[in-house]
This record gives sequence, structure tokens and C-alpha cells, in this order.
Amino acid sequence: MSLTIRYTYADMTSRNRNNGTEIAFQNLNDVRIETESFRELTQYYQPEPSEVVDYVINQYDAKSLAAAIHLSGRGEVVAKILNELYFRRVA
Repeated sequence: MSLTIRYTYADMTSRNRNNGTEIAFQNLNDVRIETESFRELTQYYQPEPSEVVDYVINQYDAKSLAAAIHLSGRGEVVAKILNELYFRRVA
């Protein structure tokens, strides 16, 4: 398992912590993280669900997003959640 962090000039602070280096960036737009999978990334960072949804919706068009949901095999689960939210809002 490997995690690569690339960054351009960035305001940051770092310190040694827990047998590693903790780096805090002021602006995450200066940072690019490369990893084998999203699951692997979550071992280092636990994103808020709203961050994940916001990122996905802002990065992909509707057709690509629909294809990704279909390929994930989670289409029925997503449809059920959205239907429940829609009907709760309408009621």
C-alpha cells in the first residue's frame, strides 16, 4: 500500500507524529493525492459523506455519474434512498 502526495508551492506546517510526519496545508487546492483506491485513501483520511458527494457531483456530468452508479452495482440502493428523500420532501 503506497500513498503519494504531490504539491506545488503551498503554505504548510509539518511535525513528526506517531512514527510519521503530519502535514497541514492551508489550501488543499495545492495538493494532489495519488493512491491505489478510494478505500485505501480512507485509511489515511476519513472524509465527511457530504464532502464525498459534493466532490463526485462537481467532477462528473449526469451521464458519467449514472454510469458509475450502474457499474458499482449500487443503483437500486441509490434509487431507493433518493425516492425516500423525494417522497419525504413532497409529503
